[in-house]
Amino acid sequence: MPASLRVAILILIIICFLNCSLAKQINPMAYGKILKIEEVEDYYLIGGSDILYIFHKNGTLANFLAIPMLSDFTIFENTIVVSSYSQHFPNIRCYTFPELKLVWEFEPKMKVFDEYLVWHETEPRSWRVKRIDNYIGICSGYSFYILDKNGFWDKNSLYSFTIIT
Repeated sequence: MPASLRVAILILIIICFLNCSLAKQINPMAYGKILKIEEVEDYYLIGGSDILYIFHKNGTLANFLAIPMLSDFTIFENTIVVSSYSQHFPNIRCYTFPELKLVWEFEPKMKVFDEYLVWHETEPRSWRVKRIDNYIGICSGYSFYILDKNGFWDKNSLYSFTIIT
């Protein structure tokens, strides 16, 4: 192989992979820190920092879903409810289990006082979701929401709390 052809191939490879500095750009299944592992019926659920995997107990992949900034998940009957640290879309979502089709989504809101001395409504980061009997408890910002299995919540079920140090 002539030296000029080897140089051309090397330059082509460098140009092609110059923008692929992260493994997830090459293979979206090859990234993420493991946050939580759950065993449900015939499945294992593995939540990574940006992805949710569902494996059969025999080790084969049943399904997966990319969820930016995944913070927590819980199983509720035949659905899975996930929360995300992201503030750019409804960060509480419910999917069918194990098909992972969207059932409903919830966007918590919180009034904050910003640097321009103005109160405005923003979406806080949601960091925990838990099943509480027939309800779903969600920690988002400084609030705790209680939703029913259909994603509806009563404004009287909103509890605010502050961190005491």
